[in-house]
Amino acid sequence: MRKHLWWVALCTLLGTGLSGQEVLDSVDTQIKWRGDFRFRVEHDWNSRRPDGSYRADRSRLRYRLRLGFSKAWDANWSMGAQIRSGNIMDQQGPHLTIGGGQNAEFGLAQIGFEKAYLLYKKDPSWIWLGKKEYPFYKEHELLWNDNVFPEGVAAGHRLLEKNNYSLKVGGAYFIVRSNGQLLNLDSYLLTLQTLQQWRVHQGWWRYHASLLYFHQMPNIPDGQQEYFMDYTILTQSLYRQWSIGKHSLRAGLDLYLNLSQYDEALVGSALQREREGVVACLKWGQLKQKGDWTFHAYWTYLERFAIVDFLAQNDWARWDYSGLNASGSRLSNLHGIEGRVGWQATDFLNLVLRFYHVEQIVALDAFTETGTRIRIDLNAKF
Repeated sequence: MRKHLWWVALCTLLGTGLSGQEVLDSVDTQIKWRGDFRFRVEHDWNSRRPDGSYRADRSRLRYRLRLGFSKAWDANWSMGAQIRSGNIMDQQGPHLTIGGGQNAEFGLAQIGFEKAYLLYKKDPSWIWLGKKEYPFYKEHELLWNDNVFPEGVAAGHRLLEKNNYSLKVGGAYFIVRSNGQLLNLDSYLLTLQTLQQWRVHQGWWRYHASLLYFHQMPNIPDGQQEYFMDYTILTQSLYRQWSIGKHSLRAGLDLYLNLSQYDEALVGSALQREREGVVACLKWGQLKQKGDWTFHAYWTYLERFAIVDFLAQNDWARWDYSGLNASGSRLSNLHGIEGRVGWQATDFLNLVLRFYHVEQIVALDAFTETGTRIRIDLNAKF
């Protein structure tokens, strides 16, 4: 009798309205596999160092492999995991260079887990535990790299959906680096976000605001830090999308403001107040069906501490921390452009061409660093 009452209470709490067998019958509980492979051709030139000398032009052939699965137990509970190629010390870069590094002389490639999570989802709420993709709204990777999978706990809830308007909120606690003592001594990220959307004739407006508090972050990744620092990043974005036949046009703006204050003795007077950023974005089309085309254009101005550089994109230039024995990219303190063209060749295969040109905002030596890059990606997925 007691066991029966527990089941009745659980079903009432979750509000399923279905018997256990009905839930199982309505949900695909089979393990679902997915994966993708990328082959990349990349060329860099015009890459000036802070002392005015130029890095040698560089051409690379690269590849990436990812394989993952998900398993649903019922309408609410699921779990999943995913592995990827690439240097396991580099959270930003899953790509391997053919004939380079540990793959020289046809050596073996590294594989590591980038996802391992438990998910509970019951409309209008969700929560996950473990390691998964960044869970909140973003239009690009200039704040957070798609290849950086945070670990901790995240949750979200749709507060309102009525009359072509919706309001969603979310929050997360992610541990960047545990020190093996109390949680408040770890390097961690606390974030809150609100997302509002208004549906209008032939499209929508979206406004999002986030607060990301990074506690005791190293100034250099991979244990090579000289000091620790906090970031309190307020982000806002406003985007408009128009539906034009079967295509879409999207335009918007992102603003970043780091509210934390820094000691001149640590960061230097030239960078002390470099805490703001802006990104302008224009997108046309989507790669969904055979024959689809996309065209993207981005312009950005990112001051040094507007973002955490080794968690953001690593695409725009070849500036990194390798000279300090660390694997992350240092792509802030820059302004530049990206142009992108994509073509869906088949249902499972597409080609994407990207062009980048950047220059440093504040010179760290006699000259500002520069960089120009072009790449072609062949992407296949199943």
